[in-house]
Amino acid sequence: MSENKTTGKLTVRGEGRVTATPDIADITIVVEVRGATTAEAYNNARQATAKIAQALSKSKIDRQELKVSSVDVRPEYQTVTENGQTTRKMVGYLASENYSVSVPTADDVHVTLISNVAKLCPEARADLSFRLGTATGLEKEALRLAAKNAASSAKVLAKSLDVSIVGIESIVKDDSPAPYAPRRAMMMAAAVNDQANPAELEVTAGVTVTFLVR
Repeated sequence: MSENKTTGKLTVRGEGRVTATPDIADITIVVEVRGATTAEAYNNARQATAKIAQALSKSKIDRQELKVSSVDVRPEYQTVTENGQTTRKMVGYLASENYSVSVPTADDVHVTLISNVAKLCPEARADLSFRLGTATGLEKEALRLAAKNAASSAKVLAKSLDVSIVGIESIVKDDSPAPYAPRRAMMMAAAVNDQANPAELEVTAGVTVTFLVR
């Protein structure tokens, strides 16, 4: 908040904050399996994928909601020391696959999915985060509060300076970042606990208003 030195103008800033519980859970499922050959590693990965698909079905989530973000098969090495010499020895192949799925937090669908993945595919781990499906209404409310706070501050300043507010010269809205979940929970699929509960998100808005005074 600051007073513009130009006679007849008063510039103030207002901020509004609104909190809400996120309604979307974004889950990344990572599968890592091994095999003596590339074919065996890839086949093991395919079996794990089938288990994940089964977990989705059991959670009443459409299989089409599961997106594949990456698939990789690469050799795996182990450091071995023999006769005083250290060498790297290939011990097999590692297959990794990353999947993503977004589900509503209503009825704890995300908790059910992670639990089913843990039961059916212990090779998997899940990266869980939360967000708002739509924040338009919250952003508007935060903006309304920001404008209200700016007007309230201007009235207090005007009274203290013994001037009257006669109009508004300009209103500038802050560039606000998209709302995000303050907590990102990384867990093994088997560890379904309080981390699976979404924390509240905060949506903020700010405005700078230049009032005309006399």
